[in-house]
Amino acid sequence: MTQPDIRARKGGAPLVCLTTYATSVAKLVDRHCDIVLVGDSVGMVLRGSTTSRRR
Repeated sequence: MTQPDIRARKGGAPLVCLTTYATSVAKLVDRHCDIVLVGDSVGMVLRGSTTSRRR
């Protein structure tokens, strides 16, 4: 979904947006959501990572 797609939905059907803390969970919910935000706080907490990593 692109930014123009999101703007086109203004005033119409609500967007389904979720935040996940792991890529594996994001893959599970992706087909059910319009937008998925994937954070890396679990990696920082469990693995002691201090920098963001692209997946």
